[in-house]
Order: sequence, then C-alpha cells, then structure tokens
Amino acid sequence: MAESAHQLQSRIGRNVLLFQQIEHMLKGLIVYGNFSAYVSEFQEAQKKQYEKVSKHTMGQLVGQFIENTYKKPVSYLDEERMAVENHLSFSFNIESDQAYYERQKQRMAELVAERNELIHHSLPMCDYQSLEKLKAFCEKLDEQADKLKKEVEYLNQIVERISAARKELGEFLLSEEGEKALTLLWLHNSYLVQSLVQYSRESDRADRGVHIGHAGQWLRKHHPDEVEHMKARYGHSKLESLIKATELFDLYDETIRTGGVRPLYKLKASIA
Repeated sequence: MAESAHQLQSRIGRNVLLFQQIEHMLKGLIVYGNFSAYVSEFQEAQKKQYEKVSKHTMGQLVGQFIENTYKKPVSYLDEERMAVENHLSFSFNIESDQAYYERQKQRMAELVAERNELIHHSLPMCDYQSLEKLKAFCEKLDEQADKLKKEVEYLNQIVERISAARKELGEFLLSEEGEKALTLLWLHNSYLVQSLVQYSRESDRADRGVHIGHAGQWLRKHHPDEVEHMKARYGHSKLESLIKATELFDLYDETIRTGGVRPLYKLKASIA
C-alpha cells in the first residue's frame, strides 16, 4: 500500500510538471509567434506583452493560442503613422478550415479541464485505504501522461518552426538586402513619395513623363514641411535623387526647343 501511494504521488507530480511545461510553451508561442509593433516601440511592446501573458491562466493561454494559430491574423494599422515610421510584424499561422479549428479548440479545452481536475480535484481520488483504487488512479495518470507528452511534442514542433522563421527574419533584417528592403518600404509609404506617385498618375503627361521641376513646385505648395525637411527625413537634398532612390520610377531627359534638356520621371510600367 505504501509503495502504491508513493507511485501515485510520483505520477501526480510528473503530470503536473508536464502541464506546466505545456503552459510555459504556450506563453512563448503567444509572445513570440504573433507580434506587431512600430520600430520605436518594439522592445517595450514585447516586454509588456510578455508581462501580460505571464499572468494568464491556462484557459486564457489556450484560447489565445487557438485564435493566433488557427485563424488568420487581423492587423489594424495607423496608415498615417506608417508614413513616418516603419512597422514590423511577425505571425505564425496554420491554415485550417472551420471543422479543423473546432476540433483543435475542443482538444485544447479538454486539456485545460484535465489540468484543472488534476490540480484542484485529485485529492478525493487518492484513497489510501484501497489498493485497487490507487492502482486504477495510477493507470489513469499514465494514460494522461502519454497524451501530454504527445502535446508537448506537437507544441515543440511549432516552437522549432517559429524559432527558425524568426532567426531567418532576423538575419534578413540585419543584412544589406534587408536594410535596403526596409528603407524602400518606408520610402514607398511616405507622404512625399506617395504624393509623387499621385502627381504622376493625375498629370496629363503621365504617359510621357512628368517634369521633376513641376512636381517640386506642386510638392512645395501642398507639402511644404516635407520638402523643407527632405534631407533630414529622407536622406536626400534633391528631389531627383529621392525619386531615383525609391526605384518606383524611370528617369530620363527630354530635349526642349532651346536645345537643352529637362529631367522627367514616370511610374514604372509594372507599377502604373
């Protein structure tokens, strides 16, 4: 009887640790598997998210994990703010239909119920006066452990995939190619460049190319602050240099009647 009681307590401890391992993995998957923030707030936002998630119950963790992983992420961004600051987001999603989503939701809900029963209601099942009941409880705990180990293995596969994806993303962002991609992303969404695109499309010379000087006059009229601080904000003191840096336009010279030339820009065919 004493040996059976000891084995039962060991099994309870083992399963509690398995549940804790699952909770720990869910927290990591929620914090690092789906994240979105502006660059200036990235570290602080991730810290706050970690602090918030660390206080969640297992039921809350499971609910958020299911929503993050099996439903397509929805992003709500401030387009005006994106025009002046880069925004980074990372999400991991498993494509699934509604039936699969519901099955995963039910499976995880059962896991939470089993965890709560073990933590809060296992004492009445520890009948130290019945060897038969002790052995039956041990068998039930062994079956539960097998299921929990499979869950740990499944979650660990997701952790490994997310870790690999985040590593690949990090290496890209730190590379010369990644730095250029971020710069272009910011330029393409900036007020000044979007205004250049707008002016080009609305011009009666859109097919032939827009005079850069005329575009500059239009920008100084409608966005004087952007033009005045173009060097500080965009790294270019001349509009022609900025237009070239965006890689959105073709630049060429047009011969005028006096024999001189004037610079023109035109949206690339793939964009126009």
